[in-house]
Amino acid sequence: MHQFSVDDVEIHPSAMLVVRGGEYVELTSIEFTLLAELTQVAGRVADRETLSRNVLGRKYLVSDRSLDNHVSHICRKLGPAADGRRRIVSVRGKGYIYRCFQPVKMAQTGQTAATAKLTVAVDNATEKAARPVRTAGQMSR
Repeated sequence: MHQFSVDDVEIHPSAMLVVRGGEYVELTSIEFTLLAELTQVAGRVADRETLSRNVLGRKYLVSDRSLDNHVSHICRKLGPAADGRRRIVSVRGKGYIYRCFQPVKMAQTGQTAATAKLTVAVDNATEKAARPVRTAGQMSR
C-alpha cells in the first residue's frame, strides 16, 4: 500500500507512520490499522462489523466498546480538524466516518484516490445522524 494523505494527515503504511501538520503522531498498531481503514474510505461510513474483523480480528459484538475506545484515542492524538470539529464521527447503528474536506491524495502519483473521488464534508443530513464518539466517562453525564 502506498503513502496517502487526507487533509493534513499523512499515512505511511509501510512504515506504520502518521504525520499531522508536519508532526509525528504516535499511535499503537491497532490505532494505526483503524485509522488506515477509516481513511481508506474517508467521507463514507465504515461499518463496525468490517472494522472489528479487519482491525481487531474478531466478530463484532454490540456490547464490545473496543472500537469506540480506539477511535476516541485516535481523535485525542490527532486533535480536531481545521474547522475545529472531530475528524472521526460515529454514525449510530452503523459505524464511523472519517470526515475529509479535500480528496485523498496518493503520494506516488499525486492523483485523487479512486475510493475518494467524491470530496465529502459530512453534510447536514449526515451531521444529524453522526455523533461524536463518547467515552465511558462522558456517557454518565
